[in-house]
Amino acid sequence: MLDLGAIDRNSDRVRTVLKELCPGLVVTAESLAKNLRFFAATSFGHTPVILTAGPNSGRIAPDPKRLAPARVEDPVYWILHLTSPSMLPCI
Repeated sequence: MLDLGAIDRNSDRVRTVLKELCPGLVVTAESLAKNLRFFAATSFGHTPVILTAGPNSGRIAPDPKRLAPARVEDPVYWILHLTSPSMLPCI
């Protein structure tokens, strides 16, 4: 089940950080949408590194041995719930 309370609390935390770092982004997003949530997610699970060997030496990329995506499904689950609440019930 989707915990909408947790999504709202996390959205508030992310919004607070974004408002400090880039207030224009928050203002613009909130002017474009009435039902808006901010999500913290990482597709890598770590900061990318500069490759030191091989044909891509010097390029920035994720370390394949450290990949650990986190919370990437949350926005999808939230949208699924909005569009079809019976498909993804909430608590």
